[in-house]
Amino acid sequence: MNTITKTIKLYDADAYSTEFEASVLSCKKTDDGYAVVLDKTLFFPEEGGQSCDIGTIDGFPTKKVEIKNGIIIHFLTEPLQEGNTVFGKIDFAHRYRNMQHHSGEHIVSGLVCKTFGYTNVGFHLGKTDMTMDYDGDLSALDIRVIEDAANVAIYRNIEIIANYPDSETLKILDYRSKLDLAQDVRIVTIGKYDVCACCAPHVARTGEIGIIKIVDFYRYKGGTRLHAICGSDALKDYAEKHDITKCLNALLSTNTESIADSVKNLQAEVSRLSSAVTAVTKKYCLAIADGVPQAYEGYVMFDEQLGAGGMRVIANALAQKRGWCAVFDRTGKDAYNFIIASEKVSAKSVLALLCEKVSARGGGSDRMVQGSAGATESEIRKALDNISLS
Repeated sequence: MNTITKTIKLYDADAYSTEFEASVLSCKKTDDGYAVVLDKTLFFPEEGGQSCDIGTIDGFPTKKVEIKNGIIIHFLTEPLQEGNTVFGKIDFAHRYRNMQHHSGEHIVSGLVCKTFGYTNVGFHLGKTDMTMDYDGDLSALDIRVIEDAANVAIYRNIEIIANYPDSETLKILDYRSKLDLAQDVRIVTIGKYDVCACCAPHVARTGEIGIIKIVDFYRYKGGTRLHAICGSDALKDYAEKHDITKCLNALLSTNTESIADSVKNLQAEVSRLSSAVTAVTKKYCLAIADGVPQAYEGYVMFDEQLGAGGMRVIANALAQKRGWCAVFDRTGKDAYNFIIASEKVSAKSVLALLCEKVSARGGGSDRMVQGSAGATESEIRKALDNISLS
C-alpha cells in the first residue's frame, strides 16, 4: 500500500472540472463500504458544513466522501484494486448547486459582519436549503437590507478569487475564519464584500449565483439563524410559490396584493360561522337529551356527525338524567368515536367493559372517558347491557 501525507485536491485548481484519473493507494473494507484513498481527487469531501460531492469512480457510486488529517477517503459500494489507475466523475449539477449556495453564503456573512459586526458561528448546506447562524439579533428589516445588498453583489458579477497566500501576506490579511489557522490557508475573496478562509469550491463570478433569497429566520442559541436558497433552488421556490399564488387568486377571486386581506376576511367569516354552528349544535343536542325520559337506567345512543362537542353535550345532559350515558358517533363502517359520561358508576369501568367485549380503546376519568370502537351497533349495545348502577 502506498502512503501520502495528504490528497491532492484537484477541485482547488479547477472547480468546474468533472472528470479525472488517479491512482488507488489503498482500499479497505469497512462498515460503510470500501474506503478508497486516491493520490488525487476532484471529489470535495464533507467539510466546513457542506455536503460532499457525489459521483462515480470506475463506474461505482460514491456513498460518501470524508477527509481525515488531509487524506480524502471515498466510500464505494465495490472494491478497487490497489495500484490501478481509475477514472472518476463527479455529478456537476450537485457540485454547481453547492458552489452557488456556498458563494452566496460568503456574501451574506460578509455583509452581516461588515454591517452589524456579527460573526458566522454555524453553517450547514443541505439538500433543501442552507442555514447560517450569527451571534447577534437580526430583525426582519436588517435581513431585508442584507438580502438586497447581497443581490446587488450578484448583479455586479464580481470575480471570486480563491488562493493560498504566503505566511507573510496571511499575517497582515484581515479575513474571517472560524478556526485559528496558521498554514495552508485557502482564502476566498469576493471584492469588497468578503474575505474568508474556506476549503470549498466556489463559482468564478458572483453573477453565477443567480439570486439569494432568505426564506426564513428565527432566534437561535442567543443569535439568529437564517435559512436561504440560491440559484436554481431559488427559481424553483419562486415558481412553486407563483403557482400557489395564482391558485389562491382564482379561489379567492382577488389579485395578489389583496390575498392577505381576503384570507383575514375569510378567517373572520369562518370563525363567525363556527360559533353559530356550535350554538345550533348545542341546542340540537340538548333537545335530543330533553326527549329522553328521566330514569336512572343508563342510556346508549348512536348518531352521525355529532362531533366531539355534540357528543359531550348529550353525554353530560343524559348522565344527569339516566345515571350514565354512552354516545357513539359513526366515523365509518363498524367504526365509532364515543364519549361516556357518568354520575352513578365509574366511566372507566364502562370503558373497561367495552375494551373487553369489543375492539375499543380510550381513556379519561371516572367522570368521563372518550375513545374509539370497531364493532357493529348491536355488538356494542350487547357489551353495555346490564351495567350495574350500584
